[in-house]
Amino acid sequence: MNNRKTLALGLIIGAGVLFAASVYVQQAQRELSLSLQIRIAEQAQILTTIANLTYLNQTDAVAEDIITDCSPDSRIQYETRINQLGSLSNTALIEFEPLFEACAGFFAEKKALMVSRLRREFDVYAAYIQLLSTIKAAEPLVDQQIEQWAELVLLEEERSQLMSEKVFVQASIITALKTESSQSDTVQSQLVRSQQITQRVAAVNGEIEAIRQELENL
Repeated sequence: MNNRKTLALGLIIGAGVLFAASVYVQQAQRELSLSLQIRIAEQAQILTTIANLTYLNQTDAVAEDIITDCSPDSRIQYETRINQLGSLSNTALIEFEPLFEACAGFFAEKKALMVSRLRREFDVYAAYIQLLSTIKAAEPLVDQQIEQWAELVLLEEERSQLMSEKVFVQASIITALKTESSQSDTVQSQLVRSQQITQRVAAVNGEIEAIRQELENL
């Protein structure tokens, strides 16, 4: 009889321990889930802010301290000359080169820096979502948001690469025009590529805007 009582008592105690452990685990999961949801909401706000700045070709204070533009007067001269690139004389090209080196890469470098930050903030956001999904099943809406954010980041990376390529193409045109006419095959092919880049950037802008609208409506 005593053995039976001891066994029964042991079973009761064991069940109590298991119940207490289960309650503790559930409470810990709830607290972790709540903490992650708060972090996800905060990260979503950071991601949205960086995405807006990136889309508008703007920077935050951190990026502004890293990348600086040429002087306002130089910028005006550069924009005027770059639009006349195919018709500049050899002398004008030589005079334009220092201006090109000072001003040409600014927007592409600024875009590249912001896109890098956008990628990093998205990766953090996605990691939080993934961690939360190990605790509770992700909602279909969250999965859709992740897919759209991932596509937006890829498009911004493409736009950044295109902007950098256009600077390279323009530099190639300047180099070629020093020794060849504006009608040479080399110059014409680079001018065509520059136009293709411009058109693709416009298309990417439209795709990004569409995704931004979808994200705002979710």
